[in-house]
Amino acid sequence: FAAAEYGDHGIYQFQGVDDDSSAACSSSMTPSEALRQSFEPRDELQNLYAVDALDSIAPALTWNVGDYFSEKAPQLVVASGSKSRSMVKILRQGFSVAEMAVSALPGTPVGVFSVREKTSDLHDTFIIVSFVNATLVLKVGENVDEVFDTGYLGTVSTIRAGIMADNSHIQIYLTGIRLIKSNREIIEWKPPLNATITSAAHHKMQIVITLSSGELIYFELDSVSGVLEEMAKVELFSPESGKPSQKPAISFAPPRGASSKSSYVAVSDGVRSVVKLYQIADGELAPASTQTLPSVASAISFIGTLAEHFMVVGTSAGILISTKLDPISGHISNKRTKLLGTKPVSLTPIEFAGGVNTCIANSSRTWLCHSQSGSGITSSPLCCGTIDRAASFSSEQCPEGFIAIESKNLKIFAFGAENGVSSSIMSAHSVFNSKAFANLRSTPKRLLRFGDQQLNQIMTVEAEQRSSIEPSWLSLCEMYSLSSALDEEMETALPQSIVAFEKHLRTVSSCEIEFWDKPGQTFVCIGLASGSIVNAWSNAGQAAGGQINVYSKEADSLSLMHMTNVSDPPYAMQAFNGRLILGLGRSLCLFDLGKKQLLKKTESRQVVPRGISCLATIGERVFVGDIQESVFLYKYRISVNRFLLLADDTVPRWMTCLTVLDYCTVAGGDKFGNLVVLRFPRELAEAAEEDPTGNQNEGVAASQKLSQEACIHIGGLVQSLENVSLTGPGGPESLLYLGIDGRIGVVSGITTKSDIELMQQVRSPPVIFQSSYFTGLTCVFSSRSRLQCENQTSRFVEETICRTARRFTP
Repeated sequence: FAAAEYGDHGIYQFQGVDDDSSAACSSSMTPSEALRQSFEPRDELQNLYAVDALDSIAPALTWNVGDYFSEKAPQLVVASGSKSRSMVKILRQGFSVAEMAVSALPGTPVGVFSVREKTSDLHDTFIIVSFVNATLVLKVGENVDEVFDTGYLGTVSTIRAGIMADNSHIQIYLTGIRLIKSNREIIEWKPPLNATITSAAHHKMQIVITLSSGELIYFELDSVSGVLEEMAKVELFSPESGKPSQKPAISFAPPRGASSKSSYVAVSDGVRSVVKLYQIADGELAPASTQTLPSVASAISFIGTLAEHFMVVGTSAGILISTKLDPISGHISNKRTKLLGTKPVSLTPIEFAGGVNTCIANSSRTWLCHSQSGSGITSSPLCCGTIDRAASFSSEQCPEGFIAIESKNLKIFAFGAENGVSSSIMSAHSVFNSKAFANLRSTPKRLLRFGDQQLNQIMTVEAEQRSSIEPSWLSLCEMYSLSSALDEEMETALPQSIVAFEKHLRTVSSCEIEFWDKPGQTFVCIGLASGSIVNAWSNAGQAAGGQINVYSKEADSLSLMHMTNVSDPPYAMQAFNGRLILGLGRSLCLFDLGKKQLLKKTESRQVVPRGISCLATIGERVFVGDIQESVFLYKYRISVNRFLLLADDTVPRWMTCLTVLDYCTVAGGDKFGNLVVLRFPRELAEAAEEDPTGNQNEGVAASQKLSQEACIHIGGLVQSLENVSLTGPGGPESLLYLGIDGRIGVVSGITTKSDIELMQQVRSPPVIFQSSYFTGLTCVFSSRSRLQCENQTSRFVEETICRTARRFTP
């Protein structure tokens, strides 16, 4: 096993040993003899065989977070590695699925079903695609072809299709139930006059339907005669109560033990915000329990194993509700809710090998819901984009997968787990996957994403020291299109364009900007340091200049406009109200676009004691991170054309990154592995806004101080921070952090007092951790997988993996 410092780890097997004894080196040699022995790495392995690789993004140097593939959730594009082992990887939360086939359809389907020819078959034989006024039957073999001699009625819209215990097929449509026997004999059942079938469910020997007249009818398949017998009828609602806002939802519960019949059926009438559970005994339906909902149910399904069953309900408001079902008494308990999206939830039950029952929940995003022993229902995203309909599917080429409808396309997906999805679900470790996107030529320093959603491009800024004797660097920028990441056959992407710099220049910063006098035109500014000095702050006696290159971005290339020389390396730069703000050593400068070079509009010297390492802007305020002395808050006042100091911090922090949370609050990370949230108190902020002069003492501590709202030690150097919504647009925002050791974490705040009280109740015992600045902070784990600090000066919540927390009863 080779634990790599840069890139993926590997497991190798010995296949041989070189016979060249002259290359041997032993301890009996003199130092001069040992130095003469050398080994040149080969491009291809000769004596070793690569058995497997363990994915690693260490050292993670920079990233960008955004919804690149319209999945209603952020994806992470991380640049990591060193020198020739550098690469860009795309990280996505969710189960990995592979797109096996795509086929265009003649219209927009309203439903899709997969059916086996016999119950003993291992794989599906037919794919039934339902349209508004037609049904398409496809047979799966070496090719997928349309067939017409199956007995399915092709001139109606199919509500439900499946196979019964006696190998007869059923087709349920608006005006009847069609039972297709194995000898192609057709048996039909018609609903009462002026009534149509609105929804249906089936299970081996049972069928249940709902009618537009508000009735629920239960059928059983006679094992002797092979015909459907109407066993019971229940009135769900009266037509006078109003038209249902949703189509009624209905589903059978899994049978108990070796029974071939289900003992329960759950139904929602589409009118009221309740789900009723009926017990099936001797062909009769008896009320067992009732579940109240926040909105009308749009879908119902049951998942679980032989040991425990769960009822899963999707609502019209995009909420998923799961409850545990007692298979003996029919009692439901342990209610849990989760917001899946903004659209009504549809549920598709799927059964995998080993008896693992799951379901696909589809809203504005697609999820896979599965049960974990003692933890209830867990829902994990599926990396398949947005789909409209889904059904389980199994074939020789795709033993565990599903078929999906996306607009007018029929797609077949296979789960990417090596041993099938059943094993990966039980381990619950494959809900986060990565894909190698591009191999880089040098060590990445910055990663930019351009705002044009159609082009979907990123740019890497790289630098690598060639020689430590003379100032020689390999510095360049590479532009890539993320659209190629959707191509499953492409291993790694190739750059669209490359910009190289002179060997005495190294890239240190970059930003995308739209200048105020050039609306609609995108520019890229690259900060360069000249000379061989890596850390200018530790070599104050040596001169280290800098340079700013401004490029105009075209469709897939960069065009150099001009170069501007500056006195110090620009280690930090940001777009600031249509202008460019730079951190040059201890000075804060504001530049505007000129014809031949950047025009300096203002410069405030000695704004920090040591040197500016990072910047974060919002409105007219600038949060300035010092390499050693924490954070300073400045405001740009147009009337005097200066940056005025408003507040600073009292604790020396070696800042590495900053991100703005709101107009008065900033979050930052330092080189000792601490995350801190600092806030300019509102009452002090109002007083500072009324003061027309501000604190104009350069190089002197501010009279107002930033208050520390939170502080947590994560244990590694923090490279970058992003404030994003993990659940999609409109969801609560969380703070994502990237560590140089490859760790990615989430920090989220407590918003209610009840959450604090709950965490105080479940603590046993408290967890103590050490911070670089504050010691002895007492923390407790909560039942919502969070960590709370009880220290008065450090209030925070960290999203962490707490498996046992889900076992608490709400």
